[in-house]
Amino acid sequence: MVPKARALRHPVRGHPVRALCGVLALASTTVACRDLDEWALAEHEAYCGSLVSAPLFQEGLLPEGTPPALRMRLDLDVQHLASRPGTLTTDDAARGLCSANGDPLFLEAPLRTIAEALHDPLSTATIGEGRDQNVFAYVESACGHSMIAVLSLMNGGGVEVRLLKPGPEPDADTPKTERPGFGLFVLERQRKVDCAF
Repeated sequence: MVPKARALRHPVRGHPVRALCGVLALASTTVACRDLDEWALAEHEAYCGSLVSAPLFQEGLLPEGTPPALRMRLDLDVQHLASRPGTLTTDDAARGLCSANGDPLFLEAPLRTIAEALHDPLSTATIGEGRDQNVFAYVESACGHSMIAVLSLMNGGGVEVRLLKPGPEPDADTPKTERPGFGLFVLERQRKVDCAF
């Protein structure tokens, strides 16, 4: 068995998709080497979609009094899922948590894979049905919120993104901008021009 620390420093060489499969294989002997090309994007494509607006699936990602409407674009890079799996962009520059600076919540914000999670059963946990692989990553908002993003590669080629925004336990006077947050986004492959932002 390859020692965990060595695997982190020296991932499997060769084709990027095979390299990721090799890293995942170190995490669990039950993980099959999947063809990740199913989620690969052409140059003019991105994964786009919206926040699930039901209160059970979102909190703390939009200012007080703002309708629960938030669109996201994921520029996914399957060749670097084990390190830099892409960027996030949102459409809320005029009304979002970071709009005081004229910025959306995310503006081509780089995702940084949590490498240790690739070696933990967490990355292959079943979060409901239809999810082939989960990738856990850090991401920073345009105004300094540190979050965790969970990318779920779905059967059929779609992607779900779950955002977790940590924070101290809020009280009645804590504004939404400072509250812990969670959001679920359901994304489908589209032409970038059709994402509308």
